[in-house]
Amino acid sequence: MNKDDFNENEDRKKIFDKENSNLEENLNKLNEVVSDLDTTIKKSNILMSDTKGDKETLREYYQAQADRKKALEKKDIIEQQIESPYFGHIVVDDGEESIDIYIGEENIRDLNNNLIVYDRDDPICGLFYSTQTEFKHIDKKSGEEYIAHLNIKRDTDIENHKLVYVEEKYNSSSKKSKDINDYFLQKVLQQKKNESHFSNIVKSIQANQNDIIREDYNTNIICQGVAGSGKTVII
Repeated sequence: MNKDDFNENEDRKKIFDKENSNLEENLNKLNEVVSDLDTTIKKSNILMSDTKGDKETLREYYQAQADRKKALEKKDIIEQQIESPYFGHIVVDDGEESIDIYIGEENIRDLNNNLIVYDRDDPICGLFYSTQTEFKHIDKKSGEEYIAHLNIKRDTDIENHKLVYVEEKYNSSSKKSKDINDYFLQKVLQQKKNESHFSNIVKSIQANQNDIIREDYNTNIICQGVAGSGKTVII
């Protein structure tokens, strides 16, 4: 093993350890949210069972019923995702601070209503799929342009609450970049061999596929590709 190989292995270990620590922190936040939702569900059940039938308690009953339904829906979303809450991590700099964005299937917020996991359809998550390193957004109310610069982009494979793989695709400090999502693409293609239905390709979307997905709805486009390349799923 030469010096470069040794340094690369050391970097990989540091990156893995860092993402493992991030995962533990995020799972703790998710568990806190689930615990809070369980408390809401329990309180709602008690209020509903204590209804006496008069107008005032009926109002409380319907409110408790609505709170319970909302809490159950949120809990269901988290429980569906918690074993593998996200598959990507990007760090962006908006000029004032660095922001960690963990990319998954749906938005999940912590107890302070801050996003723990971002829905992959969020415009800023396009930085994860594309080769761009800058995100521009114009505020509709103020007209001000918001610019965020990509600092880090990493694939993260999480199974059964455990981090099993990390690959750093881009780091602005080293200008190091690799092919987008090749790990997940290979993994999904391998899984497809034994499946008769569409696989979840969200993790394996490539830059050109991402461009099609985020194209203006009213724009006509031509999507070309060989059989089995994912044209129908992307469209």
